[in-house]
Amino acid sequence: MFAALSLSACFGTPHHTVGLPNNPTPLDSLSEVIFVNARAIPVLPPEFNFLGSILTEASSGCSDMGTIDFLRQEARRVGANIVYVKNAETKTAYLYTQYMTTVSHCLTLHVDLLYAEAPLITKWQEQIKAAKAKE
Repeated sequence: MFAALSLSACFGTPHHTVGLPNNPTPLDSLSEVIFVNARAIPVLPPEFNFLGSILTEASSGCSDMGTIDFLRQEARRVGANIVYVKNAETKTAYLYTQYMTTVSHCLTLHVDLLYAEAPLITKWQEQIKAAKAKE
């Protein structure tokens, strides 16, 4: 039983949340959730609803896609269609056992979860494409 409980922690993304709604109105599984980088769009327009923040942490066995999928699922769960990435870093996690040490390099993100109507999302997608074209 102890082994099962201790290993179950490895399968979820460790994180801290702030201000997430207690009784959210979730989005359906087909709803589009976009990721917006604060470097590309540093100032948020007023037409959004802030639903909370999440800070992911490094853990053994982490994966970049696992972190992104976790954030997408959390966004849908609380009714957010925008994951606004305020900070992204790669951190190192170590897992020590009696016989070996495992090192994982993990994507850690500090994000705000937002909801906005479709015209704003379309505008952001166009701005992101324009910023990429300039690079």
